[in-house]
Amino acid sequence: MSIDDDIWSQAPGLSFENEAAVETRLIVPLLRALGYNETDHIVPKYPVMFQEGRKGRRPEADFVVFAERPHSRATSLVTVEAKHPNEELSGGKEQGESYAANIRTPLLMITNGRCIQIWQYQPTYESELVLDCSVIELPAQRGKIEAILAREAILAYARTMRHKSLGLLARDLGAYERAEFERGDGAGIAISRRLKNMGSGSCEVASTNLLTNYPDGAALLAASGYGKTTLACELRRQALEKRWSGESSRLPVEVFLPDLVSHRESLEIFLCTRVAAHCPQVSLSAFRDCLREDGIVLLADGFDRVPVEHQPVIESALVTFRRDFPNTQLFLFTRAISCPKRLALPSVELLELNGDEQHDLVERCVLTEGYTGASFWYCAPSILRKLCRHPLILQLTLVLYKEQGQLPRQIEPLFQAWLDRLLPKSLPLARRTELKRLLTSFANATVNGPLSEDAAVELVRSEGFSDDLLQSLLDADALTQRGTTVELQHEALADYLRALDVVKHTLADVTLRLKKLPLLEGSQLPALLMAFAKSAEMQRLVWREVISADITAAMGALRYRADLSPDSNAADPAGLSRDCLSEILQGIELPLQVHFPRLASRIQFDLVGSDTQRLGIIGTIEPKSGHLSYSFVACGQGEDQVKVGQAVNANSSYGMHLTAMGLRLDSGRLIGMSHIRDGLLKLVKERRLDGGIVWAEERTLGRLRHLVHNYDFPYVSGMSLEQARDLLIPSTGSRVMLGALRAGQTFEIDDLVAEIEFLITEGRTHLDPWWGTVDAFDLDNPEGRTRLGELLDMYYRRTQLAYREVVETSFPLLASRFPLYQVMPVRYEIEIESHHRRGYPSETLHWRWMPVATFDQAGATVVFPSEVSDMRSEAALGAYRQRIDEELARLGRCVPNLHYTLGQKAIPNFDNGFSIFGAQVDETVVVHATSAHIEEDLKFLFRELPTSDQEALGLAGIGSDVLF
Repeated sequence: MSIDDDIWSQAPGLSFENEAAVETRLIVPLLRALGYNETDHIVPKYPVMFQEGRKGRRPEADFVVFAERPHSRATSLVTVEAKHPNEELSGGKEQGESYAANIRTPLLMITNGRCIQIWQYQPTYESELVLDCSVIELPAQRGKIEAILAREAILAYARTMRHKSLGLLARDLGAYERAEFERGDGAGIAISRRLKNMGSGSCEVASTNLLTNYPDGAALLAASGYGKTTLACELRRQALEKRWSGESSRLPVEVFLPDLVSHRESLEIFLCTRVAAHCPQVSLSAFRDCLREDGIVLLADGFDRVPVEHQPVIESALVTFRRDFPNTQLFLFTRAISCPKRLALPSVELLELNGDEQHDLVERCVLTEGYTGASFWYCAPSILRKLCRHPLILQLTLVLYKEQGQLPRQIEPLFQAWLDRLLPKSLPLARRTELKRLLTSFANATVNGPLSEDAAVELVRSEGFSDDLLQSLLDADALTQRGTTVELQHEALADYLRALDVVKHTLADVTLRLKKLPLLEGSQLPALLMAFAKSAEMQRLVWREVISADITAAMGALRYRADLSPDSNAADPAGLSRDCLSEILQGIELPLQVHFPRLASRIQFDLVGSDTQRLGIIGTIEPKSGHLSYSFVACGQGEDQVKVGQAVNANSSYGMHLTAMGLRLDSGRLIGMSHIRDGLLKLVKERRLDGGIVWAEERTLGRLRHLVHNYDFPYVSGMSLEQARDLLIPSTGSRVMLGALRAGQTFEIDDLVAEIEFLITEGRTHLDPWWGTVDAFDLDNPEGRTRLGELLDMYYRRTQLAYREVVETSFPLLASRFPLYQVMPVRYEIEIESHHRRGYPSETLHWRWMPVATFDQAGATVVFPSEVSDMRSEAALGAYRQRIDEELARLGRCVPNLHYTLGQKAIPNFDNGFSIFGAQVDETVVVHATSAHIEEDLKFLFRELPTSDQEALGLAGIGSDVLF
């Protein structure tokens, strides 16, 4: 007789040394004796996902008992918590109760091997203790325990509960629902993930809240390898849980959008076919009735994998479907670069893994994949943990650790390990080589999307491969056949093979091949190419193409580049110096030419100290110490741009200890890009950016005012621009600079004269300050409030106009990357609060904004409430976000990096007779605000640039406004 059969009589004599013994020798045998089995009913270490998120180790119930498969909240019966024999049960009730509430089990059992408690969970009041006995009393309490916990007894009780849906197969669509709940399709391990509206800052939404927070759906955006398909699978399961519990009637249906390309029927027919495959009794008419009455959660995956020429057709099909079936909740999964605009869905970004999510995923892998324990991850180097913010890289790291017993130090082994899993080394060498060649051919052929089945077969035969190789790749899951299309298992794997294929060719062929590949932000290809380019010349070619295609992708690629720093003991100092200096120059010249052509000469001027058509660099590096010193110089035509040595009479010199700064001997491009970033921020600080009429008016007003206040310039209000210009002409060639002991402005008189002439050409004759005479505002009377409201309205309108001019003139090629530019024009909603919090009467300006159609509508609406509105509660922030999303959708404005901002500030000092933080003396408030916006945008643009090779993922801040 086994212990399971006689647990009732044997339990009083059992002793337990630890919690694991309580689980294996008491709980499991007792559950078996009560009619449950491990295959269908008993699930150990069941993950508990709390919607609000929790810090530290992610929770899991020791056991959950289910009525049947699928194992869901709709079929859960008992939560079981085990304690150490030395622990009292009193401390386990609150935790177990929170688990039972989350999993929705009506009963909670807690035991430490000495005592057993059974609680009947009550969601609205204190749970009821229905059994409390010692294990010694188990035989005497058998009848009572069976009456409560035996399978048939609890099934009868559960059927009386509204949120329990036992017997799913008896439902009209039960066969489909059950199959969809248990279908995995190779999706990764699901954990609760963080998301946010694109660029929305610190206020995040958990993946467990998506169905609730976005009732109409959303576009879920993420780069390759971030877990879009896994999230789609998890949302399908969540939607089924809600349907079974009665929270929602919507039926979840998942579709891989590339399958629609070859489908000739309408979308609803395609979806009906999916359901009817499991439920043949469902007719198209009945399915359409279901769509109208119950609604649908449509999980549309792989929009970015649809060939570009077919994307408008698929987008139109989705638009039509939502129009015909308004009770549709559509979640579209794609890369940001391919996000469709006509669907008017809020864009939600799947974030990289934070520390809690990494630990959660590691612990889930430990449970499901048979690792020896999770302690290895807590000892992992910080650099590796930062790299593993990318979900796919973390999963590859865990696989490599399981197979090799150590954590990787480079990116290449991670992908090689992935390929080795698909094409194991146990295969004969010739066959493995052929399979890899064919897989590479598929990778190159699917750059623009999956292949049809016919095209896949044609590719195999046209390149001389046998048909059985294609089937071998499908069987190995290296290729995936989804519907009528074929592609690699994952786009990241395809990028890996494409990168390997590129770098193995001659340098002459590399450039042509690179031009055919997608090197934009969101693809892993730029980083992989830099990781696999193992020669300086190959990295130079890769860098040239990547930086020409996408500046953000290029900065990200610098994180993963192969280490080409030579052995300092064997290196030739002169050759090493030349290589490093050349890379610094490469990190400056091409990015300036491609992305900042309007400002390139100014940044070069600042580096050299004089005008130059060609930038040169001279310096040296000490290989052993890692000390680098260099200067930028003007370089004539035909002259070598890179020289080893020390510059004579250089405008400025730079020195750094590479090792101390976490840099390598081959970090030249990173250093060069840092010069561009710092140079752009200097141009902003000195207000040396080009704009249009409004920017010229504001900057000229401030500069003339500064000359009057500090240099006795004889300009007076009312003087014409021509008169002002004539007064300045004798001083051309001069420069106004900051004083050694005082603040001020920096500008060339020639530039001021040129700007005045520009305004004259544009028809301006005088410059009258738009703010007029500003005295203290008496906010106790209507006139003072009206006057302040008018000034703030003008201030916010002119700031946006000036900002637009500067962005479109100075940064035309990158305007779409600037967060504020994407949402403008906007109108600010301002509440003025009077208070005495500082011990004296003062006012605080509380602001938010809303998109508007035209710049004529831009500005500010100002009110003076007796009590400031709630702007920062979770409910208020949610409503604010929703208003912005709805208005942007109505205006047809696609915003991939949306920043929801609000804040508070003092009332602007329109006269600006003194310097405020970050402002130049005497400049106008519009120039200051515009420059502050541009500075934030540039910091956001350069957020991917590593600060060093040891902290490659450090991000620059993006400003001080409140983002959520």
